[in-house]
Amino acid sequence: MQNLTELRPGLVRDVTGEHVSLAVQVLVAVAERYATDRPGEPAEELDFIARTGAETYEALGRTMGGRLRVVVGLVREAAPDVTGTRGEFAAGLLDARRVRTVGPATRTPTGPRSQGRSRTGEEPYQGRSRTGERP
Repeated sequence: MQNLTELRPGLVRDVTGEHVSLAVQVLVAVAERYATDRPGEPAEELDFIARTGAETYEALGRTMGGRLRVVVGLVREAAPDVTGTRGEFAAGLLDARRVRTVGPATRTPTGPRSQGRSRTGEEPYQGRSRTGERP
């Protein structure tokens, strides 16, 4: 298990076909739950986040790890904004266009960028020093 200081939030792990398949499975499971359990009540973001985590945990055989984080991230990227009733939100989760957008093509790394010269040869912006002077 990694220490919290070793985690690098925002960096994308390699997304595999298994991750995408699990994400679709979780989308369907969450949609089924919302469509059958209190479909007329308002959809809530916190409930969606918790339900997504729980369904992903179950889909992964009740294990925690890097795969859980990747699958949850894919589900949250594919899901529409949490609005309307639970039933309406369930329909949005099952929208075929959203399910097809899950996957590596939509994932881009968000890690730190290099500080070298750009491909065009321009110097990178250095910002201001603590004294307010430009370098």
